[in-house]
Amino acid sequence: MNFSELPNPYDFANPVADPDLFAGRTAEMEEIKYYLNHASKSPRAINLAIIGQRASGKTSVLNMIQLEASKRGFCVVRVDLDESDAESQLAFFCKLFDSIFTTVCFQGVYGGLCGKTYDVYRDMVDAYEVPKEKTFCPLIFPIQYAKAMSRGNFQVNLSDTAFKHDISCIQAELGHPIAILLDECDVLTRSRIHLEKLRNIFMNSQGFMLVFTGTPALFPLMDDVFSPIIRQFKKINVGPFSKKEETERCIRRPLERVGISNLSEVFDFETYYDVSEIHDLSGGRPYEIQLICHFLFRRVQEGRAKRMELTVDVLDDVLKELQTSQDVFVRPVITAVRSFDKRQLEALRLLCSCNGYATFDQVWLTEYVFHSDSGFTEESLREHLSQFEKAEVISIKDNITYFMGDDFDRVYCKYLARKHGVPLSINDDLPCEVLISMLLDMTIQEALGEKVVSFSSLSIGADEEPEILEVVRDMSDVNATVNPFESTPDMAAVVYWSNMNFRRSSDFQVASVVVSTPWMKLKRWYGCEDQDVCHHEDGEAEGLLDQINSVLSGPAQRIAVFDGDLRVEVYTVPIIPIELLSEKVLQSGNERERVDFSGQHFMRAVDVYLERRDIDEALFHCNLAHLYDPSPEPPVANNLGYMYMAVGNLSIARELLEKAEKEYKDLHDRALPNYNLGVIAMEEGDYQSALSRFRLAIEQIESEEKEARICACLLLPKVNEEGELEIEELTDPDLLETAQSAVSTVGKLLQDRT
Repeated sequence: MNFSELPNPYDFANPVADPDLFAGRTAEMEEIKYYLNHASKSPRAINLAIIGQRASGKTSVLNMIQLEASKRGFCVVRVDLDESDAESQLAFFCKLFDSIFTTVCFQGVYGGLCGKTYDVYRDMVDAYEVPKEKTFCPLIFPIQYAKAMSRGNFQVNLSDTAFKHDISCIQAELGHPIAILLDECDVLTRSRIHLEKLRNIFMNSQGFMLVFTGTPALFPLMDDVFSPIIRQFKKINVGPFSKKEETERCIRRPLERVGISNLSEVFDFETYYDVSEIHDLSGGRPYEIQLICHFLFRRVQEGRAKRMELTVDVLDDVLKELQTSQDVFVRPVITAVRSFDKRQLEALRLLCSCNGYATFDQVWLTEYVFHSDSGFTEESLREHLSQFEKAEVISIKDNITYFMGDDFDRVYCKYLARKHGVPLSINDDLPCEVLISMLLDMTIQEALGEKVVSFSSLSIGADEEPEILEVVRDMSDVNATVNPFESTPDMAAVVYWSNMNFRRSSDFQVASVVVSTPWMKLKRWYGCEDQDVCHHEDGEAEGLLDQINSVLSGPAQRIAVFDGDLRVEVYTVPIIPIELLSEKVLQSGNERERVDFSGQHFMRAVDVYLERRDIDEALFHCNLAHLYDPSPEPPVANNLGYMYMAVGNLSIARELLEKAEKEYKDLHDRALPNYNLGVIAMEEGDYQSALSRFRLAIEQIESEEKEARICACLLLPKVNEEGELEIEELTDPDLLETAQSAVSTVGKLLQDRT
């Protein structure tokens, strides 16, 4: 294939707008979809705050929110903020109002953009003309704005009451909920009053949902203004990709999008070596993944490389690109770091591993406990710190070490260090406690493999009491007054999924690792999450967990030097009957947990159905997914319906498939549930209904490209040699071709009847 004729598919300069190119963020998007669904059904929404460092992908997430909100019937208003919006109340709220009013008029409300009302409105906000005749002037704020601006009164206070009245009228006239997406909200940190007025206006305004994006710098002010933030905003953190699989999808999808069918021709996805290299180098940051891959693909296009492989030459290309955007030679931090040798860069990597979160003593403890053979002594590392202070690369405030460069300096220095073989990563969001928990995970998994996994999020200030046993007692007691899915949801989830994985056994084991240092105490829980473990002979899981003690014996001895402690405890936990567990889930008021469990059971059902064709296991998870969320989103409803249809439960299958067909917004999406409903009609002997469904599916899908018509599997009705109806399951079929074949089958059966 001639790659030079293709466009470079990696656009590092712009946020992702195409959902087919959007990779990762599965957990974040599931949570976002939950709150969009909530807002579409509830009069008062829970607003969202999308928080992440610069170039972390917040705007790409916002683009996906825009698409998801539109699917759910929201009128989506996009507001891109800039520095000028913080200068006055009137300027900020005029921009907000104009975005809302123009968007709804674009949808035909108030006579549309060519109507008299919008024309009068533009006269007021553009020419500051207040009409004497108010017939086409139904709103108050534009009048206030025009009067204030015509008199040069730029700092007049906004009338909250009038603004609230206007947006309520607009929403009522529209008849749909409105989602207001505000990007780059960090500019509002300069004006506390803007946030306070936003709170006052939208707190009790029905039919609106706010979505903010900003860096962590925005949140302390929001937390103070909204007091507490959790009451009105759900915080969604957008960080780097944590899993290499997410980076792999970020690399793969653009190549597929430009029509490269044989991906191995251009990139080695099989060994995963290059994926791991790009993931580690970029730190999982989508912008940097796109930047690296852009130059990897460019080298292939220009004939300088046969495949996309990470080399020193590619790092040079990335560094040159960074230099074109900034004059690196006038940046003192970069100038200093460019003179460092490999040993100094290694020391910088250690000292900046918890940038802004750790003292030198904490960094040294962590390094010594987990990497005693790093080659640094405490004295030599302290000497490097002194050198870096003199070079003004690192500063010390209140004993905490800080890298003195800005975001650009960090990115540039990272790629410069990688040229020397040093994996420098200057982390602004990595407290020392989190680093220790990550090193625990890495140490255990490197020794014991991925069957042993961390079960729960980091627990700071861990208690001596093994809370898992208390959770099990409350779950096992029918009459317990405490429901762990409400009181301790994280640990309840650990117990729940362990029970699911080991339900064929009488008990399972978990291990707790408690780390104590002079400044903190933390706990991590570990267990065997692999579903296959429960099919193995008794003792395998126990043996793996017991080995954690020996794996961590070295770190345990070294942490004692610092008057610290590292202890491992293994607990045997009895299996709780599935019926009792599911009842506890249903009784809980934690709706988010219940819906999340439904989603996870659904994914397990899909995995075991497609990969192992284990019908019994798939049905087990289907039943729990349907129990916890009987009214899922259309894609889930269709796939659940398909699996129920495949096992012969046609009544539940029909209910789910009809729901999917009804709620899908796009016609081409309805083709799949329509086809599946046709198969059900065939099995019930209603050939005329089946024919109608198949023809409708063909009509809805025939204009789509072949790539969009491929399904994981489909049931195809056929006539056997005896002239009887049979149902065959196809793998990776074309929906259009399968529906056409089904029409032919129905025709034969109808002909035989006549």
